Amino acid sequence: MGIFRYAGIDLSTLGAAPSMADGVKGAPPVRGKNLLIPYQHGQRWAQKFYDERPLVIQGLITGVSGIALDAAADNLKKLFPIGAGEQKLEVQQADLSLRYVMAEVRNSLIQMEVVKGTKAVKWSLELVASDPIWYGSALEAASGRFATWTLDSGVLLDDGTRWLDTTAAYFAQTVSSSPANVEATNSGTIFTRKPILYLRGAMVNPLIFNLRNNYSLQLMLTTAGTDQLVVDCGAQTVTKNGILQPPNVAVLGPGQVDWMHLEPGDNTLKITPGAVPPSVAYQALYSPAYL
Repeated sequence: MGIFRYAGIDLSTLGAAPSMADGVKGAPPVRGKNLLIPYQHGQRWAQKFYDERPLVIQGLITGVSGIALDAAADNLKKLFPIGAGEQKLEVQQADLSLRYVMAEVRNSLIQMEVVKGTKAVKWSLELVASDPIWYGSALEAASGRFATWTLDSGVLLDDGTRWLDTTAAYFAQTVSSSPANVEATNSGTIFTRKPILYLRGAMVNPLIFNLRNNYSLQLMLTTAGTDQLVVDCGAQTVTKNGILQPPNVAVLGPGQVDWMHLEPGDNTLKITPGAVPPSVAYQALYSPAYL
């Protein structure tokens, strides 16, 4: 990882080249524990959830003089004020792609005992991310799949033993049946719970159901043909024509806390607009998620 960028600033431009990072790779801590049930021996398994992700970035501040080192340390402290809230921390992968997490500074340590002739001092930054998942910098999109690829002989290529996907990624498609299936592929290594869904058209209590994991989200709204709904599953908000709707318009499936999960790999989303005949423009945008 050659680049560490915080709040949009490459740390190497501050003379503070990072040399090591802890907490970037691997899974974050989990919260929750197994249950003790009265009158039953042992413990019963309970689902665990990933907790905040602690991060430690370490490196050296280099400079041609003690004055330059002081200035570099001050610039680093300006970039990392404690208690200033979460900022975007980006790291570069070996393929030059960027992944990011929103993190705030918990502590900053800069060893400023500069001896004569020293051209570098050690620095260490401790951060914490409330959402412990890394996200890709490039947006992905749900797309429809054609159902009638055929040869000249009339043999279907998607007859159960053969299958072809779309020839290109579509950022929007029209739902012309109720229900209709669209595909959402998360190229990451863990679920993403932050897709943004766009729906435009005449709908009656539209329902989105993920056949992969049984997550469901129903919107208790009736819309006309020109109305647009924007469903931000990360922020857990619904807007209709730009107007924020009350929270109770979103009805979640049993036991859900998050509005939607897109598992790593393929997800089939069943869209039920509820209108007859349906003609709804559908769009989903999301970032792949990584541990």
